[in-house]
Amino acid sequence: MSQLGQEVYDLSGWKGTRFSFDGSVPQNDRRGSENSSAGLTYRNQTANGLRVSVPFPKNTRGVLYLHLPSGHSDISAQIRFRICDDVASFKQGVDLRNDITEEPWSVSLYSIAKFRRYNAFLRLLLEQGLVDVDLISDIRNLPFRRLSSCLYDLNQPFIFDVSVNAPQFSLMTRRSLEIIRLFGLLRDDRPTMDIHQTPYTGLIRVCFELSTLPEHVAEGPTLLLRILDIIKPVQCVIEGYDNYIAFPEAETFGFWGAFYTFIQNSKSMRGHNDTPRLKSSTSV
Repeated sequence: MSQLGQEVYDLSGWKGTRFSFDGSVPQNDRRGSENSSAGLTYRNQTANGLRVSVPFPKNTRGVLYLHLPSGHSDISAQIRFRICDDVASFKQGVDLRNDITEEPWSVSLYSIAKFRRYNAFLRLLLEQGLVDVDLISDIRNLPFRRLSSCLYDLNQPFIFDVSVNAPQFSLMTRRSLEIIRLFGLLRDDRPTMDIHQTPYTGLIRVCFELSTLPEHVAEGPTLLLRILDIIKPVQCVIEGYDNYIAFPEAETFGFWGAFYTFIQNSKSMRGHNDTPRLKSSTSV
């Protein structure tokens, strides 16, 4: 973990913030030279068909820093914002979080290397020796994608929106970037049901695990989707529903069928079964 400079900034209420690296303070807009400044936003949302910026929350005062998640490769590095009164109280501070997912607010190294709006951040990281030139070169050789959830390790937790019919996430290494869509995982496709609707709404935190269940030994490597905890309460939106698709609960597993894992084969996961179903299991 390395701090980017020693300045403390207050971003409270700003929709678009441009940090300048020529000695000036950040400005409350998103204009400026790509070589000397970099624009940041809290998050975007759609309102009345338009994409709008959500302001930074109250009390967003602190410092930017480079964070490398423990146990992951350098490609997973990200810029975060630590809320603190001054640099001396950095360790006692907390990271700014997304108000919907509760995940730390961040800008991934992939985005910094790929999007011109972050060129000034990239220049600063390289000048300070915080990232490797070869790593940036590898990232720039990856396909250009607008990423949602990005996994750098098979066991990495991520946020799963149970109301989405075909949720997707990305699997990334220095040599490969794959987009995975989980078609039909929570879809009840019986003739009497609306195939475009899932039975539930809510946000859950999940992770993949290799199964050790005896029934999966003959099938080959099998991934289970463990539900770690509930981020936004899960609710059934179909009155009188019979739980044909199991109600997602913490510490249960969704069986996703037999797959060759991305890490073992350096390819995206390839299914061997029919459309998966979310089933309940309490142990592996």
